[in-house]
Amino acid sequence: MDRAAEYLREMRVFGLVPDGVIYTMVIGGFCRSGSMSEALRVRDEMVGCGCLPDVVTYNTLLSGLCKHHRLLDAEELLNEMKERGITPDLCTFTTLIHGYCREGNIEKALQLFDTLLQQRLRPDVVTYNSLIDGMCRKGDLAKANELWDDMHAREIFPNHVTYSILIDSHCEKGQVEAAFSFLDEMVNKGIVPNIMTYNSIIKGYCRSGNVRKGQQFLQKMRQDNILPDLVTFNTLIHGYIKEENMGEAFNVFKIMEKEMVQPDVVTYNMLINGYSEHGNVQEAGWVFKKMGARGIEPDRYTYMSMINGHVAAGNSKEAFQLHDEMIHRGFAPDDKF
Repeated sequence: MDRAAEYLREMRVFGLVPDGVIYTMVIGGFCRSGSMSEALRVRDEMVGCGCLPDVVTYNTLLSGLCKHHRLLDAEELLNEMKERGITPDLCTFTTLIHGYCREGNIEKALQLFDTLLQQRLRPDVVTYNSLIDGMCRKGDLAKANELWDDMHAREIFPNHVTYSILIDSHCEKGQVEAAFSFLDEMVNKGIVPNIMTYNSIIKGYCRSGNVRKGQQFLQKMRQDNILPDLVTFNTLIHGYIKEENMGEAFNVFKIMEKEMVQPDVVTYNMLINGYSEHGNVQEAGWVFKKMGARGIEPDRYTYMSMINGHVAAGNSKEAFQLHDEMIHRGFAPDDKF
């Protein structure tokens, strides 16, 4: 972006006046790179040169401000936009609605939605997706379903994002049957689920205490040519460990390796902690060594799980060795140790 700013300076040196399109492109670049102070400076320079920003320029700035959690600045910019006689469009409102939903301010997002409708603008699927996602994040599935009904009443049809939000949110609540109804409808409409959709279903089974059904769902994934990934296997391992079924958790780990899916530090930590909490420090130690052999660096949680396991088993020597190793690697132990 330094080159873009230099380009503007070179244009002025040669007597060329940048137009609104060029200024907006440079502003957009600064917004995407997170340099909002530079983006706003270029806006000020633009106005100073007598080139007034249009709705596209303002929408670009609003998007950058919302992305970087500067909603108060975005509100001020919206007011400035109106004062200059520039009418906010659907993109303006949808950008702000998305920003407020991300911040958890659903009330403000709904106010903007009402204003949008009062100005006879037609919301689109992106507008509804932002609101539905905001409601789901808040845990208000009833209101999310009302928005779902409202969008259908306006003949605005859901896309894969809409379905994925609702499937994931119902699964978070352990409402797998409701999630499946959305999945079936999605498929019937010719919208192809992706790996994240399937992982949400598996998470739902695990949250509802039915990990085995979640594992059986892997077969459907493969039938639909969706290969399980790291998240899939980690979800199942975590589910079995919560059910205190370390045998099945380790079986999933073996399937994972067989299918050439590389475990990460989270995978190993779950197994180590699970074995340690069940007093199986030998198995925990075996996983710890395997982790090192695979080139996966242990973190603080790894060490604390191993240490707690040895302390519980009365292995003070091993616990202190791990404690010293942890300190040497720069990790601070628990105060209680």
